[in-house]
Amino acid sequence: MENLRESEKLVQCPYNPSHHIRQSRMDVHLTKCRRSYRESEEIVICDFNTSHRISKLELQYHHENCPSRKSTELSVFMEAEKIPIPIKAPLVPVPVDQTWDLAPPVKSYDPQKYCEENKILRRIDTESAAKRRDFRESERLRFSNLPQEEPSQDRKPSDKKPKENMHHLPPVPKFANNLERAPADIMIRPPKVVIPKRKN
Repeated sequence: MENLRESEKLVQCPYNPSHHIRQSRMDVHLTKCRRSYRESEEIVICDFNTSHRISKLELQYHHENCPSRKSTELSVFMEAEKIPIPIKAPLVPVPVDQTWDLAPPVKSYDPQKYCEENKILRRIDTESAAKRRDFRESERLRFSNLPQEEPSQDRKPSDKKPKENMHHLPPVPKFANNLERAPADIMIRPPKVVIPKRKN
């Protein structure tokens, strides 16, 4: 027999008097045991606690004296006392300073037209080889006909040569010089142990 905690006591099953179950496991047992005793319609479930199974003849008496009745009725009365107060949001008039109906019509954005007028690379992958070749030629022609962009006034080209510009950069560290130890030193080696010789 398994060890029972002192607080838990065994309860007799209403369907089969030979079944003695712990109070904490009673709900699980009753659902299983009820399947075996479906033909017994004399036993009904209490309205206040599902673990209470009583015969039909004693149901009214049990409802009047059920120990779980108090907690159920308290929760019902507590919920009935809570009256929800409707919260109404104040109606604030929103000033309307413009009417969208009177606004002039604005053309929508056309991506195809934008790509044709600017230097944007396009390609066709779904057409045949001849159509792709013709499209590439028309794109080259379109790029050559587009106006050339002039360099902006904000950025002036540097008069110095690229090598002279590199003198202003910090020196690039060399990897070989930064190594503190050689790869052979990094490898894990067992420590050398020196055993002193005995003096005779």
